[in-house]
Amino acid sequence: MTDVSRPVTPVAERLIAALVPVTVPPQPDPAPMPALPAPPIPEPGHVLLATCVIDRSGRIGAAPLLAALAWQPGDPVEVDFVGGVVVVRTRREGRQRIGSRGDIGVPAAVRDLSGLRPGHEVLLAALTGRGVLIVHCAATVARLLGRMHRRILGDLR
Repeated sequence: MTDVSRPVTPVAERLIAALVPVTVPPQPDPAPMPALPAPPIPEPGHVLLATCVIDRSGRIGAAPLLAALAWQPGDPVEVDFVGGVVVVRTRREGRQRIGSRGDIGVPAAVRDLSGLRPGHEVLLAALTGRGVLIVHCAATVARLLGRMHRRILGDLR
């Protein structure tokens, strides 16, 4: 065996596409999301209130308020989370139906968004002039009233 030297040929560098960052042209900013509508503002004298406890299947009993809204068992309703509260409206294409005992099922996704759990107390507000039922978490209502009570008690000093 003889040691034969071979001529060294220079290797030209080649870029490997997988390792070279791709330059992306600048993209425009995404369009802003449209704002969700706020819950309707009640007219004085057109608000009826009731309280109830959410049962273990996520249903709320609202028979007296449903009667005031002229909603009947079997009517289709739409249950949404809007502006931090649960809003219920009658809709022909609604996925929920009013139960035979005047109860409304709150979907699990809406309960998760609103923080409502079985056993929680809620304040129901029927806006009869607008045909809307709004479900407020009792803890939120108590917190808001607590602020007002502290202000009132401070004014009494």
